[in-house]
Amino acid sequence: MQRLPMFLDDPAYTYVCAIDGSSYRLSFTWNERTKGWSLDIAEENGLPIISGIRLVCNWHLLGRSQDTRLPPGMLSCMSLDPDDDSDPQLEDLGRRVRLVYFDANDLTNIDTVELPTVPGSWQDVFGADGPVVT
Repeated sequence: MQRLPMFLDDPAYTYVCAIDGSSYRLSFTWNERTKGWSLDIAEENGLPIISGIRLVCNWHLLGRSQDTRLPPGMLSCMSLDPDDDSDPQLEDLGRRVRLVYFDANDLTNIDTVELPTVPGSWQDVFGADGPVVT
């Protein structure tokens, strides 16, 4: 599992990061009218792959796309609060909600991964220190 960096208190930002051995340009934008975050993914050189993905918790964000340029694993927003899996609000990314990527190996072995099940335990998996750039 790879935790992707989030930049606190910034309603629009872009960065390049490696996911599953390839570099991608990720752009995050807060939409005040819809009160939601969207994600655009492009090749490192800026060539768009997919745009306007609404960030929602506990959902395979790339599941509907068939573009072979996307990473083959699963990208998902995970809430650190076991009592609140609502969609991320303006100040939630990097705090209550983390963006994580599960590669093909993670998905193959998902049955053997023991995730904590007690309330508050997502902090044990993701940490509560804020964003970590990997």
